[in-house]
Amino acid sequence: SDIEIERANSRLEKLGLLTSMGEKALNAFAITRMGESVAFNPLDTHLGKMVVEARKYGKEVELQMMAAASVQQLNGIVNTNKDMEKWRALSGVDDSDIISNIDFMFSAMIRDSRGREDSHILEFRYLKAFRNFEQLARRRNLNPYSLKQPSLVQHEQLKKCVVSATDEVFIKAGRLYKDGDGTKRKLLNNTVVR
Repeated sequence: SDIEIERANSRLEKLGLLTSMGEKALNAFAITRMGESVAFNPLDTHLGKMVVEARKYGKEVELQMMAAASVQQLNGIVNTNKDMEKWRALSGVDDSDIISNIDFMFSAMIRDSRGREDSHILEFRYLKAFRNFEQLARRRNLNPYSLKQPSLVQHEQLKKCVVSATDEVFIKAGRLYKDGDGTKRKLLNNTVVR
């Protein structure tokens, strides 16, 4: 519908991927340079924006964000219904589900299939995420096997990349979170965010 198209255009404009052509050109938008870069990623729009944004922090951060986005694209690679403490131990990140995906990818890469199974990493999801990660890295002439866990400085840079792709902000209100429109949401039980 027209309302859904309008909402989608508005979200893309907030992300800096489209720019309005002005009031005279009703519903006319032009794709920005950032939008062109994001369009070439095999990722959802928000995740693609994070990856492109990471380029300004160097190749290591870009590679880390590619890993995080590839895992997030599949809604994770760990079975969060089993032994929560075991899979939580794979990541030292407690402030971003997206950034914790770097640790999950790194952990999966250094284990064999049995080790991944013992850590509740879902093999079929890992393999799919890794193929996507490898494709993203190779397109930018990066080696996916050079993935390193982020330093504290890189972690802060990665958080900036995540925030850059946000078109909604939620504010904690007791046990719930509210967006700008007053919509309330709960954090999932399996989130690493506290």
